[in-house]
Amino acid sequence: MIKIGDNIISSLGFTTDENFRAVESGISGVKHYEAGNFDLPEAFMASLIDKEKLNELFSSSFENNTDLTELEKAVILSVYSANKEAKIDLSSPKTIFVISTTKGNVDLLSDEKNIAQPINPQVFLWHSAKAIAAFFRNPNTPVVVSNACISGASAQIAAMRSLQSGKYDYAVVV
Repeated sequence: MIKIGDNIISSLGFTTDENFRAVESGISGVKHYEAGNFDLPEAFMASLIDKEKLNELFSSSFENNTDLTELEKAVILSVYSANKEAKIDLSSPKTIFVISTTKGNVDLLSDEKNIAQPINPQVFLWHSAKAIAAFFRNPNTPVVVSNACISGASAQIAAMRSLQSGKYDYAVVV
């Protein structure tokens, strides 16, 4: 049986409907940011999710909100919202999580002497994927797909292959 749920969290909104209405109205999520934001020396244009609203929505939806990055919170909120439609057991061993992204989030930290410091595991996509699956008490090792612009299509293929293998009944693709 096919079950589908969808949700979009972006700079345009926190639901698929909010995003669709914004696009339909010609609204852009791209904004101008002055030099100094994110310690960048020059002004830039970007499409950023409202972190204050993200944290507010996450806190009001879940009690367990410690030690999660904004990326992890956004994915968890999106999966939770989409699953209101799909109604699958996210904690089932027959459900696989496939986390897709166009960008990695690894940043080597160093001190003034340029000596490498230990890297916080939260900056790695595999760590975020594990935290997301664990949040939903899913026992499987999640699949991470990060292949630049083709990541979304690659994640769909990975999910399809996982389902065709017969090992899983459901795939959550983010």
